[in-house]
Amino acid sequence: MGVLPLPAKKINEAKAMELYNQGLIDTDIARCLGLSQTTVTNWRLRQGLKRNKLKKVCIDCGKQFETICRGAKRCPECRRMKYILYYEVVKLRCMMWDLVKSDPLTAHKIVSEMREEEGEEFVRKYLGEKILNAINQKVNVLAHAPGE
Repeated sequence: MGVLPLPAKKINEAKAMELYNQGLIDTDIARCLGLSQTTVTNWRLRQGLKRNKLKKVCIDCGKQFETICRGAKRCPECRRMKYILYYEVVKLRCMMWDLVKSDPLTAHKIVSEMREEEGEEFVRKYLGEKILNAINQKVNVLAHAPGE
């Protein structure tokens, strides 16, 4: 004997439409009606309705933005800037590692200038403890090296 499909849950169309018109997303409509998100999404598509977007406030710039992702915290512009900043920081760290290996005194001088211009918090945040410790160790070794 074959497996019989479960009967489809009946959706309260008036209530679903009311919730949709309030701007709720499929997940929230489903939760309110005690249905699955898939059931609500299929109902919305049959109705020819577009997906509602969440209205959120960016944690960086404070602008309001729309998203379909509940976990979004940044507007698209700030997300793009954070992505760019991340890769710039990676490049900066790679350049500093190379400099620590080849010329630790110059690396130490650059870090000192960064501290004066940007402050200690900036240096620690963007260079990281490993690089700073490596610079200090190399400079200490050079300072205590015999014959210099």
